[in-house]
Amino acid sequence: MSIKDCLAKIVKQGRATKEQAAAAEALWRRYQGKFSLDMPPARADAAAALQAAREMMAQSRQKKNAVALQVKRQTDAERLQMEHPFGPAAGAMAVLTRDIYRQGGGNVDTRAQALREMLFSKFNAGMEAYKSSFAGLKQNTAGIRNMVSELFGVSTGDPVAKAAAEGWTAATDWGVKYVQSAGKIFEEMENWRLPQFWSADRVRRFGMGEEFRRDLQNAVERGGLKVFDKERLEFATSPDRIGALLDKAVRDVITEAGSAPAFSKEMRTFHFQAGTEGRDAFMALQDKYGQGQDILSTLSGHLGAMAREAALVDVLGPQHAATVAMLTKNARQWEALGKPGQSGLRPARMLGMESAGAIERTYAVLNGRANGVDNQFWGSVLGSARSLMAASSLGSAVVPATIGDSLTTLLAARYNGMDGGAVLKRAVEAIFAENPKMQEDAARLLITGHAVSDHAVSTVRYADQLATPELMRKTTDFVIRASGLTAWTEGVKKAFTMEMLGFIARQSDRGYADLEPAFRGLLDRARISAAEWDHLRALPPFEIKGATFFDSSRATSDEAVRKLYEAVLEERALAVLEPDARVRGVTTQGSRSGTFLGEVSRSLTMFQSFSMTMIATHMHALAIRDGVAGNRAMNNALFYISHILAGAAIVQARQILQGRDPVDMSNPKFWWQASTQGGGLGFYGDLIGGVTGAADRSITGKFSGPLGGIIDDAGRFGAALAKGSEGAIGQGIQLARHLTPGQNLWFSRLATDRLLFDQLQRAIDPNYAQSFARREARAMKEYRQEYWFRQGELAPQRAPSFAAAIGQR
Repeated sequence: MSIKDCLAKIVKQGRATKEQAAAAEALWRRYQGKFSLDMPPARADAAAALQAAREMMAQSRQKKNAVALQVKRQTDAERLQMEHPFGPAAGAMAVLTRDIYRQGGGNVDTRAQALREMLFSKFNAGMEAYKSSFAGLKQNTAGIRNMVSELFGVSTGDPVAKAAAEGWTAATDWGVKYVQSAGKIFEEMENWRLPQFWSADRVRRFGMGEEFRRDLQNAVERGGLKVFDKERLEFATSPDRIGALLDKAVRDVITEAGSAPAFSKEMRTFHFQAGTEGRDAFMALQDKYGQGQDILSTLSGHLGAMAREAALVDVLGPQHAATVAMLTKNARQWEALGKPGQSGLRPARMLGMESAGAIERTYAVLNGRANGVDNQFWGSVLGSARSLMAASSLGSAVVPATIGDSLTTLLAARYNGMDGGAVLKRAVEAIFAENPKMQEDAARLLITGHAVSDHAVSTVRYADQLATPELMRKTTDFVIRASGLTAWTEGVKKAFTMEMLGFIARQSDRGYADLEPAFRGLLDRARISAAEWDHLRALPPFEIKGATFFDSSRATSDEAVRKLYEAVLEERALAVLEPDARVRGVTTQGSRSGTFLGEVSRSLTMFQSFSMTMIATHMHALAIRDGVAGNRAMNNALFYISHILAGAAIVQARQILQGRDPVDMSNPKFWWQASTQGGGLGFYGDLIGGVTGAADRSITGKFSGPLGGIIDDAGRFGAALAKGSEGAIGQGIQLARHLTPGQNLWFSRLATDRLLFDQLQRAIDPNYAQSFARREARAMKEYRQEYWFRQGELAPQRAPSFAAAIGQR
């Protein structure tokens, strides 16, 4: 009896559905074609039937396991949601992202961050060798392409590339096994090698897909590419079938292009073969229609996507969308009942960070939907405008960041019983004295510091396109890195993690009952029991130059270690404030770029994520609970006073960098400005700071974000120019200054202003003297402040008068 007849009989007997029989027959055909290469027809048929039966049984077991895991994860998530003391909305958000009430337990956002570090640590050889340097001006693109060759089995004689290829394979293989163990079902594809990214714009650029179709056909004919038939679960061999599949693939790329899901190896149509033909076909097609020259960014982005999907499956179950729908439904029912049992001040709820809608928006960020582009044109235009604003505005951001991060690091260290000074000392070492061995040791402890997307300015994605949104993003990245902000942020993050791992190792000689309250509180928030702590403290530590650290690398295989490592990441988030999925849900409204809501929300909240994060972490905690070292009033006083003092330092530093003497601190206006700059008033402080710094703008310009403010400035300049106003030329020069990328880099800002823009205004503006005089008069009137480097001058006449800060001249 033939396989087809056998399957028909099974269907007739009701032992299988038609769909199951069709899948079994497709599997048989797939393996029959494979085995027939080495076996006689009869043996090949029998071996294929046996292999297909085994695979069907394995799939059946996987499905049963996935169902069981889905039920367990969904039940656990609902239990955590309903048990949360601040209500189901807060409970659901605590399952998705960091719990602002600090009730403890795992969440998707932190799990994704932990998994990302695990994946990056395995690929660390490649990331360290090929990441861009010199603020993105240099990248070893030849080495990356050698790595691709090694993945295709083509030896390059490059030991670094070979090690990087092995690391990449280890990372992706580990990610696959992890997500499969969590219940996600998919069939691994042999020789998967690399992610494929296809750009719809690029494909349309070359004859609306016609040239893409021809290039694919040529790759097939040269033997570098095979086309997989998803319907028949086999490689197509007939020219007609290959042609039909290529036509469909091209149409799909044009309408649905982008990166494939993180775990979809079995769904790939294009299978590039091992050897030089496959490598050449892959590189040529990707250079022209896909990732272009920016290979590392694609690889790191893929690891980030793997981590997100694995975390969603691990925490919420294989059908994580269904789990989120259930959590959202419970929150809506609670809201419809009037939020029973809830009262008191809840800053996060007031800002829309804790509701059924917030759950949906946060999930859209976590699953990547909010990161997509709906309308390519508007997404590119407005995205480029925001990148331009960032490139022209953030050159001096490292100044307030250094002061602000130092303060929050000290507070976070104090909260956990650590030495904050040691953290800052190690941060300086990480920035200025780190070496390859230190980086390797840090990676061993899952402290990689790699960005998910490393935009190298020197790497132009497509040789025939220079003025693109991608170039604007790279320019922004260059400015931020040149300012030192990236180095500072990553340095503090690494330092805090290292110091906390060392701090944990030093507690290993104490039982749970003998631990200091601060550290025991950390374990309680991580829901680590006394028995688990005994297990953790018995593990061998990791030594670096005689210093011992808790070995967090065991998080890849030990659940208790993973829980403690995730707790370290959560505490680090209080030291170096970065927006989590909750905050990104507000800034994007869970909408894709290119949509009306997505673009409005991104523009209005630009540069406000730090303040929102401050509200959702330190300020929210102080509003609802006491600290570990004193009562609520004392902790609030310490927090706000210290931030106002930090704001005072930021204000004075900015004055000096802009050529003015420090502000007289006896002036009440100074302390108001310090409170808005130090984070004490958070989002509202930033808003007030923006308004007071833009007195000439319309109401719309003041409250429509940085992008809206620049549009308002441009409109006023156009109106002044049309009327022939005296100050029109000066307005135009100031507008051009505000839009010039890198013009406010802290170390060159004053020179750029005085030697470039001031001299330009002197040359073309007949009213430049009045314009300069008005600014000096305003500074003197509002703050009794003078310029130590006067406008229009080529060199300063004196040094800054620091005595001016205490009212002396």
